Amino acid sequence: MFQIATVLALWGVVLSTVYMLRAYRKTFMGTVREQWQKLPDLSPALRVPVMLLVAALLCYGFFPQILVRNVIPTFGGVLSTNANMQTCSHGVVRPLQTPVAIQKDAPQERGYSIR
Repeated sequence: MFQIATVLALWGVVLSTVYMLRAYRKTFMGTVREQWQKLPDLSPALRVPVMLLVAALLCYGFFPQILVRNVIPTFGGVLSTNANMQTCSHGVVRPLQTPVAIQKDAPQERGYSIR
């Protein structure tokens, strides 16, 4: 049963890949209509900001610790107030559950606990 499902899933991946590559080729590699041929390319004055953005994206994409080291001093207070919160793998944030050692003679009715 699992072999059939695996083969069908692989064929689905192959067919969707062929479909997307054909759509990409028609969209980006096709002929340009006459109405769009007159449009100018980016001027040098506009290429500079685009190249700076691309360089920053590549730099922070390959070396994210550079950005993290710059952001931590600014948001350190906000991040430390949420230190007792836990994020689950599916994105839910809930209070961090830590094991608590409870002694028998500690008053529990007022919410006291000894850690």
